[in-house]
Amino acid sequence: MDTSWNSINTWVAHFDILGFKDRINYDDQSLLLNVLKSSIDEVVKLLQNDISNFENTIDYTSYADTFIVYSKLAEVAEKSGYPDLLRTCKNFLSTCIYKRIPVRGAISYGELVLGHNNKIVMGKAFLESHQYGEDQNWIGLLLTPSASDQLQSMGLDPLRHGFINRDIPLRK
Repeated sequence: MDTSWNSINTWVAHFDILGFKDRINYDDQSLLLNVLKSSIDEVVKLLQNDISNFENTIDYTSYADTFIVYSKLAEVAEKSGYPDLLRTCKNFLSTCIYKRIPVRGAISYGELVLGHNNKIVMGKAFLESHQYGEDQNWIGLLLTPSASDQLQSMGLDPLRHGFINRDIPLRK
């Protein structure tokens, strides 16, 4: 077992399935779980196919109702990591909506710490994307302050990447 750790500054996206706990706790869960598992299997297959187009720059890990997509290399992260990650995230969101899996997500930039064959995920970028992703009360994807700041430092305007600049519904 590989117990090594890797820490890089990179792009990180965190996605969470809305209402997952309610679906699992549903009284007649056998049919619902089979439908949910089938939909998730299809979403994961399409995510893996999408990532295979960027196998040198993008990877993902998942657990329960959470998917984490990230740029793998720090030197790639600032140059081509963002467009590849953004394309992968938008495709993932579209696929989930098409498969009737409501997800919310957030993209951040900063430190990502991966360990034990990328099964353990930590770091400021992960925590920020998780926090902003969990605070939303809608189906969608947003940029965190670190991601917006990083894009602006690269001379890019986040509003030109399909993001809006207005209030979004937040959980209470």
